[in-house]
Amino acid sequence: MDIVFVVDSSGSIEKAGEGNWNLVLTFITDVVGALDIGPSRVRVGMVLFGNNGRTEFYLTDYQTESQLIARVLQTDYLDQRTNIADGIELMRDDVFEEDKGDRPDVQNIGIVISDGKANERENDTLPEANQAKAEDIVIISVGVTNEIDEAEMIGIANSADHFIFVEDFAALSESLDVLVGTASQSVDTTVSRSSENTCTNTCTIILSKLVIVHGLCP
Repeated sequence: MDIVFVVDSSGSIEKAGEGNWNLVLTFITDVVGALDIGPSRVRVGMVLFGNNGRTEFYLTDYQTESQLIARVLQTDYLDQRTNIADGIELMRDDVFEEDKGDRPDVQNIGIVISDGKANERENDTLPEANQAKAEDIVIISVGVTNEIDEAEMIGIANSADHFIFVEDFAALSESLDVLVGTASQSVDTTVSRSSENTCTNTCTIILSKLVIVHGLCP
């Protein structure tokens, strides 16, 4: 799989509580740590959105788990507005491109994380998401806090089953063993290598959905 995180870096994140941005980054590293990262395995890219979208890194920039985790944790906080449309457009038109490392023979998955409602290019949010989905990009959306527009986040995702709601940022950092079910136990290209890895509740749900997306369920 080729996975791109599309991450809200708006001002509301730290306004809701100091340290929330670090919780978001830690959550992303939890997911990365539970994936089988490698050039011929799972590749990961990252896009931020604030006033505009910004590509942080491409799918081939960091191809080991340790490199990815170190890079994610260095990501600057933008403290801007919420331009979800720009983030999704950049994911589709910039990161998921063959000349930037995208592989045409594997599934593309976008994980959109936001704690609020779009307030830049608001009317373009769902059209951009729909265009991405029309290009066979599977989108999982993660909405954090009650400040989100649930209808918007569900509309961004491939379906309501691809939408995950999290009550607060602290819920992203509660660790537990990765429990993805028997479908993942025999798969070495998608999820964690052993139960020794830890992951958040939301991370576990995402991994379960990735297994389903990848066509690995019994």
